[in-house]
Amino acid sequence: MTTYASEHRPPILVVGGDRREEALVLRWRQRGGLAQAFGHTPAQTGLPPAALLHGALVVAPPSGISSEGHVRAAAGTLVLPAQRLASTLGVMAGAVASEWARQLAVPWAAYRERPTFAWPNAIPTAEGALAWALGSGDTTVAGSHLVVAGLGRVGTALAVRAQALGAEVVVVDRDPAARGRARALGLEAVPFGPGMLAGVDWLFNTVPVPVFGVEDVLHLPPRAHVLDLASLPGGFQAGVAEALGTRLVVDRAVPGRVAPKTAAEVLERCVVEIWRQWHEAAGPPRWGGPREGEAP
Repeated sequence: MTTYASEHRPPILVVGGDRREEALVLRWRQRGGLAQAFGHTPAQTGLPPAALLHGALVVAPPSGISSEGHVRAAAGTLVLPAQRLASTLGVMAGAVASEWARQLAVPWAAYRERPTFAWPNAIPTAEGALAWALGSGDTTVAGSHLVVAGLGRVGTALAVRAQALGAEVVVVDRDPAARGRARALGLEAVPFGPGMLAGVDWLFNTVPVPVFGVEDVLHLPPRAHVLDLASLPGGFQAGVAEALGTRLVVDRAVPGRVAPKTAAEVLERCVVEIWRQWHEAAGPPRWGGPREGEAP
C-alpha cells in the first residue's frame, strides 16, 4: 500500500461528485489527513460554507468546474464563486473553465487529462462498460461484433479487454495514426463511413463530439445496444436518442458507480502528485491549459 508523508496531505474539501469522492474523503482520513465533503446529501446544495473553504485544498470531480463555477454533485448543482476561494490553499478539478480560472487568486490545476489520472481511470470505465454489455443483451461478449468509437485512453482499455474476452472488435477513428495504433494492437480499424455499424451487437462511443447522426444509427441491427461514455456533449447528434430509444444508454460517471474505491485511489494519487509539485517547484505547474496554476 502506498503511503505519503503528512506534509503532502493538506486539509481537503471535496466538493461535488459521487461515490468516488465519498471514498476519497474516507481514504484521506485513514491516512491521517483532514477531509470534509460537501454536496453528497440533499441538505448540501448551493454554496459551500466559508468555514469549510478556509484553509482547505478544494477538490472537485473529474466533470470539472464550469465558467459559472458550477460543479456536479449527487445532491444537485453546486456553486463555487472564484472570489470566495481566496482563503483556500488552491483548487483541483478534472477540468477548469478558463473564464472562471482567471478570477482566482489561488493556485489551480486541471487533472482529467494528466496521464497519471486518465490512464488508470480508463480501467474502471472499460470494465464497467463491459459489465453493462454483459447485462444488456442475451448473448456473451465472446463471439459478438463490438465497435469502439475512438481510440483514446478509454477506447484503448475497452477494445483490448473486449478482444481478450473473445469479441470481434472494430475500432472506428478519424485519425490514421490511431487506426495504425489499433492495428498494432491486433484490432481491426476503419474510418467513419457508411456500413461501419452494420451487424453490430454493441457500440461503445468514447468520442466527445457528435460524430454519429440518425442516418448512421439506422444501420444498427434491432438487437444492438449503444453506450455513450464520452464527456459532454457526447458522441450523438440531435435525434439519435429518439431513434434508438432505450437501446441508447449515456453514462459519464462509470468509475464512481462501478468501482468507487479504485477510482478514489486513482484520484488520491493525482491530488498528492499535484500538491507535491506545487511545493517542490518554484511555483505551481502548468498543465492542461493556459495559465494553469497561476493567479492573475
